[in-house]
Amino acid sequence: MKVKVAAVQAESVYGEEEWRNVDRAIRYMDEIKAIGGVQLVCFPEGYPGPAHGPLDSKGKFSAHPIDLLREKIREVGVYCACSDVVAHEELPNVYYLCHKLIGPNGEVLADHRRSQPDEPELNEYLFGGKRLFAPGPGPTVVETEIGVIGLLICSELWVPELPRIAMLMGAEILISPVNGHHTPSLHHDGSFDTPLWETWRCISRCRAAENNQFVIVTQNMFNSDYAGVGHIAGPESMLAAFKGTGIFTAELDMD
Repeated sequence: MKVKVAAVQAESVYGEEEWRNVDRAIRYMDEIKAIGGVQLVCFPEGYPGPAHGPLDSKGKFSAHPIDLLREKIREVGVYCACSDVVAHEELPNVYYLCHKLIGPNGEVLADHRRSQPDEPELNEYLFGGKRLFAPGPGPTVVETEIGVIGLLICSELWVPELPRIAMLMGAEILISPVNGHHTPSLHHDGSFDTPLWETWRCISRCRAAENNQFVIVTQNMFNSDYAGVGHIAGPESMLAAFKGTGIFTAELDMD
């Protein structure tokens, strides 16, 4: 069996106007429908949100952004990984970073909560001042018609035990989206490309090879002056690598 994947390195709006990403996500889904044959769509960390902007999306929508995207997913008929931030059920000013898998009928099949949160200073940079994130229970794996899909978030991929556990739980495809840089920071000096991304691609190839699985990474493109890290790694080779903004695809040979 072969699975066609479309990863979206999305043109994203950071901060107060984050709600605009919802319409963009829906337009990306229309583009993917036009490509044809896509079975799995992967969006970046915190996309379409809300994540780094107001969690109420400034009251712009009658439904949650993920629910609006689910309607479009149902129309296109694909599996789709997307992401948002939710408030902790009990603790004030504490959050969960979530990575969801939506089925072709629009049903939420899995909701991974990052189990290895970043330090507060990095969270503050990435999520518009939100500093404290609670850990989730661990890797999330779900069986689907196109294979067993594992969900991680960003640098959880760098913790070798987590992809390994996902593999032992059956994961054949591992999706681990990245947030992205909106301004120069400790992790990005403001130049077009960063050595960090080459390391990230190396990590993905290692995880794919050592666990005999496919690894999908994409990110938000908040700033067109920065290169993206998007790639799809297989056990034997890098199937796709993309530094620009938009959609890139690969075919996974599941046999």
